[in-house]
Order: sequence, then C-alpha cells, then structure tokens
Amino acid sequence: MESQKPSIQSLVNAIKKEILPNMGSRSFLSPSPYDTAWLAMIPDRRQHDRPMFEGCLNWVLHNQNEEGFWGDYDHDEHQMSDGVECLASTLICMTVLKTWHVGSTLIEKGLKFIHENAELLLSRNKPRKFPRWITIIMPGMVDLARDVGLEVIFPESTERAILDLFSSRQRILERQFYFFPSLLVENYHMFFFSS
Repeated sequence: MESQKPSIQSLVNAIKKEILPNMGSRSFLSPSPYDTAWLAMIPDRRQHDRPMFEGCLNWVLHNQNEEGFWGDYDHDEHQMSDGVECLASTLICMTVLKTWHVGSTLIEKGLKFIHENAELLLSRNKPRKFPRWITIIMPGMVDLARDVGLEVIFPESTERAILDLFSSRQRILERQFYFFPSLLVENYHMFFFSS
C-alpha cells in the first residue's frame, strides 16, 4: 500500500491541474457584488472619508456589466441568473458609489438598467412568492439607496410587485418581533452600541 502513495498523490495533482487550471490562490467562488459592495461601504477607522476596503470599492467600479447591472450574466442564455438578486446587487453597488461620491456614470447606467428591466426581473417571481431573504433586503436596499440621494424610480408596471415586497417584509418583521421581542431595534442598538 505504501508504494501506491506517490502514484495516488501524483494522480490527485494531475486531476487538480486539469480541473483547476490557472486558479492559483483564487477561490472557487466568484466575488458576490452584493457582499463586495457591503464591504466597500465600511469607512476606514482613521480616515472616515475613505473605505476601509478600498479594493472592494475598486471591484465595484470595474465590474459593472455592459447592460448596467452588477451580477452574473449567462452569455449562452442571454439572461441574468437571478433577476431579483441582480436588482439587489445593483442597488447596493450604486449606493456604495454614491456614498463615496464616485462612479456617477456607472450609477446612471445602473438606474437606467433598473428602470428598463425591473418589470421583467420582478415578474420572474409569482406575486407574494419572493424568496424570504429578498423580501427582507430588497425594500431595505431601496430605502438605503434613497437615503444616500439616489432617485430610484421603478416603472409603474412594477408598482404592485414593489408594494408586495414592502408589505411582505413588514409582515415578516412583525411576526419575528412578536415571537422574539428582544430583536427590537432599540434592544439591538443598546446591546451592540452602549458603552
């Protein structure tokens, strides 16, 4: 059995080279625009006018798709992999750019994309059947984008879907706070931010 050890290891190495060519130290996962943008939002502790993770901001600046969104694009099928996820990623990427006062042309392109494609992207889900995570974060992304001064305008045709998202989020949060009153924002704030 010992004599087979080098040959098994060489086979493993050969398979790795074949399956993972030129990967180097990179991971299997591509960067998530949503997560990357959130990291880019964190200000540096010493210089509050700069992001702590400047590389994440640079990634956002250099990874908008031709069509104006951030996220995966299936070139064979000519469509985004997940429309609602794409909207959330695009909203947070535009928000981070607006927060750091950079990428105004990228923001305009992203706003145009949302206005032109929101109906198609939101219609992929049946009414009131959005994934729970998107029901919670999407309205927050819209609020946050508007808070930093982005004029996010959805077409009238998406009004019902947007209202469904906001009301569904409200129902979920009310249910959670009913069963877990300690999750109230005031308690969260006191727990994490009191001195």
